[in-house]
Amino acid sequence: MKKHGFAALLLSGVMLMTAAGCGGESSEDIVPQDALPYGATITLKKQAGEPTVQYDARFLPDGAVDALLAYYDSIVAEDAARFEALQLPMYHDYQLDTVLGGEFTDADILKNTNEAMKEYYGGDYAFAMLDVTECLGKSDSSNGQNLLLLLDGIWTDAGKEGKFSDQVGKLEELKVTRYLTAAGSGENTETNCVLKDETLYLMEYQDQWYVFYS
Repeated sequence: MKKHGFAALLLSGVMLMTAAGCGGESSEDIVPQDALPYGATITLKKQAGEPTVQYDARFLPDGAVDALLAYYDSIVAEDAARFEALQLPMYHDYQLDTVLGGEFTDADILKNTNEAMKEYYGGDYAFAMLDVTECLGKSDSSNGQNLLLLLDGIWTDAGKEGKFSDQVGKLEELKVTRYLTAAGSGENTETNCVLKDETLYLMEYQDQWYVFYS
């Protein structure tokens, strides 16, 4: 199977708007919450032993945030089975066999990632906080549309009928800023060791969320 163009990339309440002056607020000053851009409302998800996740819950449901946490947990733990479970199976096979030419396994990817992270941090590390700074939905993400075209091609090459993309629920393109801390510190807030703007794609398919990493 030939490589598709996107594969190279993947190896990637109510707010009141008040007018100036002392007059009362009219109905035109009230912007519905669902009309506000990403980041206008913020949720902090904190769980013991997990990094804090900062995000806009209007755009990312609980299942997507859980998948995000599981993805980063699998990296720190070098848990290849958990990491693989977060990959869409047909794309996982395509990436390992076609994009990477069968030269790397999930365990290799996690080991190499962890070695790079430890070198950057200067020792054993943990994620203290994950800040989802941007989120683009399926219709707004050109890269997301390219991903869907790639998956449609893989689906067709496998001899399956219809279009895979017609079965996709949500698709979100994220930018994630990662804050690192020492392993075992228990710190779960912003730190002075930062890695900005990792691009991830979260996809809902058949009631499960999958992660596509870059």
